[in-house]
Amino acid sequence: MGHDLVNRKLKISAVVVNYNSGLHLRECIEGLLQNLEVEYSLDEIVVVDNQSTDGSLALIESHPKVRVVRSHTNSGYGGGCNIGYEHTSGDILLFMNPDVTLISPVECVRAAFELDANCAVVAPGIIEQGSLCNSLRSLPTVLSDALSELGINQWADHRYHRYQSNIAMNTTKDRNYFLGYAQGSAIFVRREAFVRAGKFDANFFLYYEEVDLYKRLADLGHRFIYDTRCKIRHASGGSSGSLEWRKTAIRYNSKLRYFSKHASKLWLIVHKILILIILFLKVFLHSFSVCFRRDHVSKFRAYVYAIQLYVRGYTPWQL
Repeated sequence: MGHDLVNRKLKISAVVVNYNSGLHLRECIEGLLQNLEVEYSLDEIVVVDNQSTDGSLALIESHPKVRVVRSHTNSGYGGGCNIGYEHTSGDILLFMNPDVTLISPVECVRAAFELDANCAVVAPGIIEQGSLCNSLRSLPTVLSDALSELGINQWADHRYHRYQSNIAMNTTKDRNYFLGYAQGSAIFVRREAFVRAGKFDANFFLYYEEVDLYKRLADLGHRFIYDTRCKIRHASGGSSGSLEWRKTAIRYNSKLRYFSKHASKLWLIVHKILILIILFLKVFLHSFSVCFRRDHVSKFRAYVYAIQLYVRGYTPWQL
């Protein structure tokens, strides 16, 4: 029996969380079918639908290899991933946004998990606008987050590269271990580690859910691999002003949730003070342009909401 386990190929279960994704969803599923079946049979594809109203499910739900799970509520990305997990059996869980397409085989991912039993995550290379983008980041701190809010990212980027240099890495041209997290529109996670870490925190409706998961996996002593031989293509697209203010508001909601979980009481107070100062500054600056720029109206609205949020405390987001 042990011999069979050693020689058994690890199964991959893809979980796609859909919410009004239109044609992106069909392209996402087609990429999975094409690349996960190059050498190994695709174990399963699970699509969790968060109450879509655009008819996107009709494009894929009749496919015999796609299992559709309809959520009774819009539980957000992390919550949707957790629902999808309950309907899978694979050793490796591939969590995906519907606006990404797998464009390369995954043998290297499967091999990485097989060779390193302590590897919890393999992050693929992300292609945006035809180029491989740098998706690796250090875990946010109170100070680096404040600088990022001000648009001063150079210090955070320098800190990340210095952070990376402190670890002895087994590297090749395309594959290396990393600290921190990889910005995630797709992430391969070892099932056992995912469960051990407590799965996604469903209180993150959107944003920071993958950062929080990486943090908890790292605290358990797991390692992460970045392998650009496995590639996904991320579709670029805009959003309406109404949706944009919601996304900004949700981001601040999740930011507060993250630091409430992982910062000390003192640093949480510092975080709140810094963000409130920055938000008041943004509201002040945008108040002069709301009459002339429509996009600034939605941002102004989101910043006012965020100020109220940081004053009263974190509140679970509901649509």
